[in-house]
Amino acid sequence: MTTLITAAKETIIRGAGRKLNDKRHEVSSLKSQLDGALDSIRRLVGRMESSEHNLALRKIVLSGIEECVRQQQISTSDGTLLKEITDNAPRRHDEISGGTDCNGYELCARL
Repeated sequence: MTTLITAAKETIIRGAGRKLNDKRHEVSSLKSQLDGALDSIRRLVGRMESSEHNLALRKIVLSGIEECVRQQQISTSDGTLLKEITDNAPRRHDEISGGTDCNGYELCARL
């Protein structure tokens, strides 16, 4: 009977050993997957930072282009000078209250 119990214990121990090895293999596999995922995240973060940097540079270039377009819209090539007037509300208030010259706006252009 003791040999039967000993054999049963050995069978249980061997089964537990196999399960332990299976779990170790599973943990190792999960660790490899985690390492791969972390590497992918690092690469994606780097690409995102690079994209954000490129976007900021493109915004700067775009604002310069917009300024050039705005300047082209207010200029002509026939010798006539056009000037865009901004902040009309304060200027209008000055005109109504008599804060401007009686001749209107003054402009001096030199080539």
